[in-house]
Amino acid sequence: MSWDAGDPVTVDDTASLANAIANRWELYEGHLGQDVDLTYFYMSQADARMCVQTGSLTGTTKVRSTTHPAEAPGWCMDNGYTWFVAIRSDAPDESNIDVVSWGRAIREEDDEDDEDNNEDDEDDEDNNEDNNDDNNEDNSEDNSEDDNDNDDDDE
Repeated sequence: MSWDAGDPVTVDDTASLANAIANRWELYEGHLGQDVDLTYFYMSQADARMCVQTGSLTGTTKVRSTTHPAEAPGWCMDNGYTWFVAIRSDAPDESNIDVVSWGRAIREEDDEDDEDNNEDDEDDEDNNEDNNDDNNEDNSEDNSEDDNDNDDDDE
């Protein structure tokens, strides 16, 4: 019997998203008869729908992560990767996958609880710039200070 990815998970709170993914994960393990780990791919809504329809990640623009969609990395969300598909981590081939769960991801929360509904956008922008720098594979550590005439401190 083949696996059905089901409807997308589109909830607004992290607990509901975590529960929905956990329920699908448990059903999938029961379907297979074995325990599996999940890997998450962040992408656009259109790409997520295509993955579900085709059973393939081929041809999609995506970011692979072990970070749960209830705590989606801010830099993914800021770059338009606001949806996820969850597949078994040991899937042998990206062109033939079972989508365990899929839906809209929720941005990771700051360390401090926001009582103003995340209206500290200025702080979030600074954090996102730091995350983008950390995740940019083109950054090299061997740049000297002489090469960096435009430091953030000069602004």
